[in-house]
Amino acid sequence: AYDGSGTAPTGAGSYAVVGTIQDGRYQGSASGTLVVSKGLASVVLENLSQAYDGTEKVVTAATEPAGLAVVVTYDGSGTAPIAVGEYGVVGTVSDANYTGSATGTLSVTESEQKIVTIDVESNNVAIGFLPLVEGEYDLLYRPSLVTGEWVVVDSTNSLAGTEILLEHDGGGTNEVGYYRVDGVAGASAKIWGFAKMDKPAASKLAMVGIPFSTEAQTLNSLMDPAQFSGQRLLPGSADQIMIWNAASKSYVNLAMYQWGTNRGWKSSSGFGPAAPYTNPVLPAGSAFWFRGSTNTAGKLTVAGEVVLEA
Repeated sequence: AYDGSGTAPTGAGSYAVVGTIQDGRYQGSASGTLVVSKGLASVVLENLSQAYDGTEKVVTAATEPAGLAVVVTYDGSGTAPIAVGEYGVVGTVSDANYTGSATGTLSVTESEQKIVTIDVESNNVAIGFLPLVEGEYDLLYRPSLVTGEWVVVDSTNSLAGTEILLEHDGGGTNEVGYYRVDGVAGASAKIWGFAKMDKPAASKLAMVGIPFSTEAQTLNSLMDPAQFSGQRLLPGSADQIMIWNAASKSYVNLAMYQWGTNRGWKSSSGFGPAAPYTNPVLPAGSAFWFRGSTNTAGKLTVAGEVVLEA
């Protein structure tokens, strides 16, 4: 008998066992303790990398056998963290018949809220910013990428997920500048910069010295093609751009094609109506040279995310 029952137990635990001889000629008995230890369950922690959005970042766990309860702690606390940082996570099975645990690190990273547009018109600069957390946001500016104090030039309060417009009146008079946004969720993950310059004279070159981070930025996203003078048949009579790729140690030579309302960059070699348009994703830190055509006049503006280390 097991704790007085004739049915053998299935669950983990200790049971008083009595064995009694059932025979007409003999008698006798013995007693003891049956120990059924807990089975070993496997635990896999999930959602160990999450972006900050002002809410608790909860780590979940999967078990084998499936469906077991797991108690999760974060740096020893039962409360899931909110702030950006790294936290030691322990997930421990809480079950009458199974034991098991797993450890890991929860990384709460900067949110994906970021500057999404930058528009330099005349002497003013407008920044479109997408916040993920409701609160107040400040637009900060400085003329140098790596030195000087950031100065607040505009502020606003916004709901989460609603793009806001922050403006810097007169910011474009500096011809070059850098911006970031600070707010309730911390600074924007990227810094945006712009350069505004006179178009070079015919057959002359001008260089852009801003180290743009172009992993997700194309040539057209950095420079509006409408700024450039184009040609239909002769690339030498169109505005041109030369892009230096430090990794391959080579140049990409493009010319602006224009025929009626059709406009875009095409390779300087094989230039013409049948040639395909190109809008390449550029290497981070690419150097740009502009070569002016006979029709060159006015200003060029280049704007986008930049990298500090380039």
